[in-house]
Amino acid sequence: MWHFAFSKWKNLKTLLIAHDDPLTETFEFQVVGESCNNLTNLKYLGGLGKETVVEIVRYLKNIKRLSLQCANYRPPKPCDP
Repeated sequence: MWHFAFSKWKNLKTLLIAHDDPLTETFEFQVVGESCNNLTNLKYLGGLGKETVVEIVRYLKNIKRLSLQCANYRPPKPCDP
């Protein structure tokens, strides 16, 4: 699903993600990084966990401006005994 959408937006420069929406729970930063080479601005809203941070750093190499003003950190869940 995500690959098709972002393959049509190759010149996308700014992306705003509201991660608390059920639709974005499966959001794939790799697809964005592969499809949107001109993406330089990202604004992230909602819960932010370690996996999301790693994906942003790994796949969005051209980001010059990252806004986390409306993001909140989600610590890792403890393992069940």
